[in-house]
Amino acid sequence: MDAKEMIVWIVGLVLAAMVVASPVACTMRRHQVVAEAIRNGADPIDAKCAVEGDIERSPMCILAATRVKK
Repeated sequence: MDAKEMIVWIVGLVLAAMVVASPVACTMRRHQVVAEAIRNGADPIDAKCAVEGDIERSPMCILAATRVKK
């Protein structure tokens, strides 16, 4: 392998690592935000639905949104 080919491989591997790491970092951040909201007194289901929930498809979030708060 010559130097130019080695640089191309290294750049390609770094870009591939970034593509793999990006969704993982986003997921970890969402979990961190939910945990922080719960620590600050939010209802766990409400916090999860507010940050991660897809209100159109998640039965848990639909039920949480329609329940009556007392």
